[in-house]
Amino acid sequence: MSSNFKQNLLNLSEDFDEFFNTLQKSYSDEKLAGWVSTLLLAPFTKKNFWSLIKSLFPFILGVIINFGIFFLPETSIIIKIISGISTLFVALLLTYVLHFFKMINPKDTINFHIGAYRVAKKQEYELFVKYLPYNFSFNGLYDEVVTHNPSRQELLIKEQQIYLQKEQHEKYVKEAEKNFLELKNEFKDLQEQNLLVVELFKEIVTVFYQFLNNHFHIYSLKFFSGFTIYEVSNTKKNYLYKIADIGTSGHSPEIIDIPEVISETDFAVLRALKPRQDRYEPEFDIPYKNRFIVSLSMQMNNNNTWVFNFHADKDNTKALFFLLTDSIMETREVYRLIHSLCLNLEQRKGRRRCGKKLH
Repeated sequence: MSSNFKQNLLNLSEDFDEFFNTLQKSYSDEKLAGWVSTLLLAPFTKKNFWSLIKSLFPFILGVIINFGIFFLPETSIIIKIISGISTLFVALLLTYVLHFFKMINPKDTINFHIGAYRVAKKQEYELFVKYLPYNFSFNGLYDEVVTHNPSRQELLIKEQQIYLQKEQHEKYVKEAEKNFLELKNEFKDLQEQNLLVVELFKEIVTVFYQFLNNHFHIYSLKFFSGFTIYEVSNTKKNYLYKIADIGTSGHSPEIIDIPEVISETDFAVLRALKPRQDRYEPEFDIPYKNRFIVSLSMQMNNNNTWVFNFHADKDNTKALFFLLTDSIMETREVYRLIHSLCLNLEQRKGRRRCGKKLH
């Protein structure tokens, strides 16, 4: 059985069953009241009939006065009686005509009367009347042909199995697409991270050549962002002296007082001086929106302490990747790299007093 046939049968049910129900109901009700008596009583059961009379009376009165009896005055009682009777007649005629059209319209389930329909549309009536006593409907025919078909249950089971398999397949496809996008994004991230690592590797190789050519200097440490370096003496621990300021606005103070007790509300450059289990554990500050500072304290060979401060924006992918994430390369190894280069720079500067500029 084709799906088109079933759908057409279902469409017939939707289009004609309401029509059949209206015919069958009126067919049963016709025994209670004939269509003529129903039509004759219709005007007197409707409120709009009396409103129609009130609306028509002035109009008909004017017509009679202008085109009818000229020898009587307008206020004559005879004219008013004639106008009233004429108005009633016209109102009845209009109401009967309009109501009759309602009675033969199957879509008007309230006013439809099969007796009037039989008179006005005899051919259509004779086409359908033979089925009215049997409660015929296309929906019932659809149920008999489609729903109660012997192979219907087996077909439904197979359709349900196909639906479940299709649903499971679509689920697997969606999961596969989701996993593919995730892997694609991860691969893209790894590519970008590898490019950053390769770039850092090239910069480190450049530093090695600077070692060989005796050209290594403070500017060689600008791998990730601008930075400042503060130094505190091992013997006099009252002040931090700025000894380098590379690639920043220069707003950082030259000297910072070190309080006796460093609290969590102090700047990261001070908090970095607090004792910690891992000497490569940094401190962080957000001085203002979209800006961050990473402060790392480093013990130097002369027993003084340097505090290396990275000054970076949040859109600095390189700084975020190497200083704040442990994806490919641990941040601890990055800080160890900076520490080793600072030790080398200190060694190359020879004997210098605490607080002396590195550039």
